[in-house]
Amino acid sequence: MKPNGFTVGVVIAILIVISYKVIGLLATGSKQEAEGYTLSLLDIGYQALSSPKKVPDASFQLYKTPAVEGGAEANLANYKGKPVVLHFWATWCGPCVAELPHYDSFAATGEIVNIALCSGGDTETFEKVDNFYKSHSIKKLPIALDARGSLYRSFEIRGLPTTVFINKEGFEIGRIVGMIDWKDKKVVKLLANLLQK
Repeated sequence: MKPNGFTVGVVIAILIVISYKVIGLLATGSKQEAEGYTLSLLDIGYQALSSPKKVPDASFQLYKTPAVEGGAEANLANYKGKPVVLHFWATWCGPCVAELPHYDSFAATGEIVNIALCSGGDTETFEKVDNFYKSHSIKKLPIALDARGSLYRSFEIRGLPTTVFINKEGFEIGRIVGMIDWKDKKVVKLLANLLQK
């Protein structure tokens, strides 16, 4: 059965209405950006805690620079008085591998302590992470290992990468599970402002 002129006209009218709606939505998005639409923490997947939570008292191995072997035991309590970004990652985690070089660039900015804590299990050794740093040109982040997984368990991490935000008083205020676009200046500014409060 061939469609009659009326049916074809209705279909065309519906397609025109849908097209106008789509174009309107796209134009609204562009207009928001042009008018200085501000990015929110919700837009980047930030999960705020309803009340700040004291960070666990668990230690990890810290190597001051990637080129220097012989780590020292460190504890998050050592950083009280400074805001901390604690980034859980692993060398075998694809999103972590893609993200870490950009996080390294962020680590050079401001007064924030940045700890990229390799929490991939007991196969993650200093040598393995050092080779990873060299092959990915990571120069600003010290090597930090959570080989026993004590911080991973204490923070109840459910997946990698996960980034935990700790205020100057030593309390977790929130986290982002998954990748962060560390190249986006708006994202970086938003996160830096969050930790300066």
